[in-house]
Amino acid sequence: MECRGQRQKCIRDGHLPTSYGGDPIKNPDAYPTGRNLYGFDPSRVPTPQAWAAGKDAAEQLIAEHQRLTGKAPTKLAVSLWSVETMRHQGLLEAQALWLLGVEPVWDQGGRVTGVQLVPRSVLGRERVDVVLSACLFSTSDAADETTCVDFGGRRSITNT
Repeated sequence: MECRGQRQKCIRDGHLPTSYGGDPIKNPDAYPTGRNLYGFDPSRVPTPQAWAAGKDAAEQLIAEHQRLTGKAPTKLAVSLWSVETMRHQGLLEAQALWLLGVEPVWDQGGRVTGVQLVPRSVLGRERVDVVLSACLFSTSDAADETTCVDFGGRRSITNT
């Protein structure tokens, strides 16, 4: 019923609003259906869910490095793959940000608008330098994510 109403609106007005696509259970923003769909919104990377998972992954990585070497890492490399970012909604970007000791700031619509420095007292460890290796289909695939991580790195360096 809803799709038919949207189709009739498009025929009448010549415009159908865009919306996030995908599974509405995994991504509630995909509902209601019947709109022009796009599969990925890089301005929402990392999502809050990916942020939580990325923080955990970063802490596990630091703990394992410390277990194996007896000391915390000072520099790590993170490989970003545009297709993987689309799949996990920014888990690796979140991991890199948390290693740097910064966290994303989201607006009301869930878009990342910047990063903020996490105080070392809250972080509970030294910041880790992060080297990014980005593998993209095109230069625009991950512009928002790499800009966010780059800004996070600059923020952590100037406030060490």
